[in-house]
Amino acid sequence: MESTQERVRTSVDQLVDELDKKYLRDIQRKMFLCSSKCCENKNVSRDRLDTCIEKCNRGTEKAQDAIDKELGLLQQNLTACLPSCHDRVVQKLGLDLEKVDERQLKQFKQHLYDCVDKCSNEQLKTLPQIRDRILKYFDVNQRNESFDSMNLLSLILFSWISPLTGGVSLTIGDDHVPDPQLGRICAYGDVNKDRYTDLIVQKSEKLVFLLQSEEGKFKSSQRHGPIDLNVKKDVFCATGDFNGDAALDVMVITPNGDGEDFDVVVYLNREGSFQMLPNPITQKFVEPPAVMDVNGDGISDILGMVKKSGDVHYSLHCLSGSRSATFEECQNKFRGGDFSPGPYPYFPHIFVDLDGDLSAEIVFGMKNSKVPLKFMVFKRMGSSQWNVKSDLVPDLPDSPELQEFAAPLIADFNSDSKIDIVLPVCRAKNDCTHIDKFLVWFDGMVKWEQFQMDMKELAFVVEPNSKTVFRVGEFKLDGYPDLIATSVYTNNRKTETRAPLIVSNEPGDGNFSRKFEFNLQKDLHLVLPEAIAGANISASSFFDLKEDGNLDVLVEYKDKHVGGTMIDFIKCDDKGDTTFLKVQIFSNVCSNDCPGTPSSDSGSGIAWSGACVSYSMDTSYGRPQVAVQCQLPQTTYRTLHAPFVLFGLGRSPNFVDIVTLGSPRDPERKENQQHILKQIVPNSRSRLYLTPSTLIIQSLMVQVTVCLILLGLVVGLHMRERRHDRRERQSQSHRFHFDAM
Repeated sequence: MESTQERVRTSVDQLVDELDKKYLRDIQRKMFLCSSKCCENKNVSRDRLDTCIEKCNRGTEKAQDAIDKELGLLQQNLTACLPSCHDRVVQKLGLDLEKVDERQLKQFKQHLYDCVDKCSNEQLKTLPQIRDRILKYFDVNQRNESFDSMNLLSLILFSWISPLTGGVSLTIGDDHVPDPQLGRICAYGDVNKDRYTDLIVQKSEKLVFLLQSEEGKFKSSQRHGPIDLNVKKDVFCATGDFNGDAALDVMVITPNGDGEDFDVVVYLNREGSFQMLPNPITQKFVEPPAVMDVNGDGISDILGMVKKSGDVHYSLHCLSGSRSATFEECQNKFRGGDFSPGPYPYFPHIFVDLDGDLSAEIVFGMKNSKVPLKFMVFKRMGSSQWNVKSDLVPDLPDSPELQEFAAPLIADFNSDSKIDIVLPVCRAKNDCTHIDKFLVWFDGMVKWEQFQMDMKELAFVVEPNSKTVFRVGEFKLDGYPDLIATSVYTNNRKTETRAPLIVSNEPGDGNFSRKFEFNLQKDLHLVLPEAIAGANISASSFFDLKEDGNLDVLVEYKDKHVGGTMIDFIKCDDKGDTTFLKVQIFSNVCSNDCPGTPSSDSGSGIAWSGACVSYSMDTSYGRPQVAVQCQLPQTTYRTLHAPFVLFGLGRSPNFVDIVTLGSPRDPERKENQQHILKQIVPNSRSRLYLTPSTLIIQSLMVQVTVCLILLGLVVGLHMRERRHDRRERQSQSHRFHFDAM
């Protein structure tokens, strides 16, 4: 298919170049000369001047109609290649696309690509006739009418070539991307503990595990899973270690009815075979519960809200995991807080550090009578006690414009070493497809501030049974986290186009020092690869292929030809000469000789939810640079946070002076809650885990070994020099006696 795209692109480019060089440039020159003559008469009125210039441009509309007609016909023929070939291949192979396996899917795609290639070549043979018919509409030697050649022709060509070629890609460097995968993304996680993030994908009534290789390719795991769900509904997933055996377990959350409540099933990873808990969770939650570490033991806990039968009030429900693979209720560890109003709809619970001690707080979004949403924050007090902190996050402003909110965004957006909560404001009630303002708060602010975003003519895709619109990631690696969303663009013909959209974090001059913006011409067509051109995109997310620190783009879409939901990737390898710091913090259930962990690595291999990282360094200009991020701050409603922390350092070649690692434990006991690493090299491939004592010993051993080698070299050179001096003195002595004789 890539060769077909290249042939189409090359052939069209040749046609454009020929028309431009031989004909259109001369027409454009005459247009400017004619318009300039209109402006030579200083006494003419403005109306007559406009009429004169309009007359000079009279041929533009006719030429545009001619090109629209000819290339529009070519567009229709090229677009018809795909569905026509699809029907032929399906009939030829006799496939039921709803029940195809991976081998049949691969065979189907190969036949489809061959058919499309042949059909495209037939259409390319008509380009000379198209050229001749276009030239008949204007006489290049006599017409003094104008035509804005390249702008007009490029715009028209892009409108019809994009369905086949997939538009513009940001891919720079390695052009090889993973093959599209069948299924709906459910969660990220390192299933086989090889330090490469894998995909947990829902395929109909099963959960399968797609393992990422070192080259950034994916294949179904032969050892892990699949998990039989026995339901056809879309489910939510979250990963963790619920029994402390250093193996990645999966929590599956299934909605009942129209989402009135949710069933929770935990599947334990038993050497690759996922088994349900011996004592299943019978409590129904009123929204998807979150995975957190409530007691700081490294074993994943479950936290959410429930509503007992016949009760009008809601209550907190906490389940603490244990090594015995059983859950104990732990809601008695939470003091204060009124849960009776119930949770704010589709609000993902937050587990992140808000007050700067690198120990995560728990944040719930609650319904409120005065304003629709109220933040309720719990602060860890001691090893296992949580008290409500009503004065930490202020109430939202009471405004008629603030009636609906999308899922909150958690990151250090202004790089001040404080976690920000950014709340997208929906333009209308029950409609979050248009978001043009945000509320922001971080520690030290006495009220929420507001800043705007120009949406232009775009809308956003809101995932069903969710209010997840944006996802966060360090895409530009400049130290300021960006956003990604799925944009919807509707043209004058009411044709809808969906594409992933990077929303850039840029300097702002309003109430907040940053703002979100995008370039419509550049970013709207960021990625439209062949597999998803014209498809119904349902979700976009950041993902780090090959774990190289450069975030790529994961796209989920409905394939109208193959059938079902597909996952594809857009590689964005080269971000210039930027540097980065990528940190993975593993849970503390074990440190050495962990089950399933390679002998060359340390740590459990399980991302520790709520663990936080901060760093400080000096830029190349001598200015201080700081930031903080927390690992897996949200685990519900497909927020799809990566199981690591990524900092962009911009173009600074300096060492990172201090990296502080904070675990979700009692912040008063810093010797047990925090670890400090110094002088880290940006962009190095060295992996640093939360086992600093082991790293210190290894570093000392390396330094001692290097010193011993250098000492041996110095001693050897010194002895060699002494032998040389002794021989020189003996030689001089012999020459003296010979001269005396």
